[in-house]
Amino acid sequence: MRIFILLIFISSGVLACPENEDEIINREINEIIQLAIDLPELQEYYHLDSFPGRRPLVIGLPVELDLITIDNVTKFGVPAVRYTGSIHGPVFQISNYEVTSWNISFEATYKVEGIRLKYVFEKSKGHWFIKNSEIAEE
Repeated sequence: MRIFILLIFISSGVLACPENEDEIINREINEIIQLAIDLPELQEYYHLDSFPGRRPLVIGLPVELDLITIDNVTKFGVPAVRYTGSIHGPVFQISNYEVTSWNISFEATYKVEGIRLKYVFEKSKGHWFIKNSEIAEE
């Protein structure tokens, strides 16, 4: 049910060019993920200088979003990698997403650093922005 609402919510925006629904959804979710991983307060937790093996960033998505690709998401100057279950190491895991008529929210964990994040995103003038975010150390 949540994925259906997500499809309606994302595709209801004004489009500048014709795209099929899957491309629109994928582009918009990529934009939201990029905002999430680029959150300024999150940067201190990546420790890429001390742990170069954390490059590329591995991102896990909820099973309901299996058809989503993250081809346009980058971190540390390289494309991010989708978690497939066979990758060992740190994963930026997205979970518990919720879609309302006004926003999208989700939680994420970066267990290697022991943090849990909460995000609320809104869309204005065709672009997403982070309305609210929170980082908690576990």
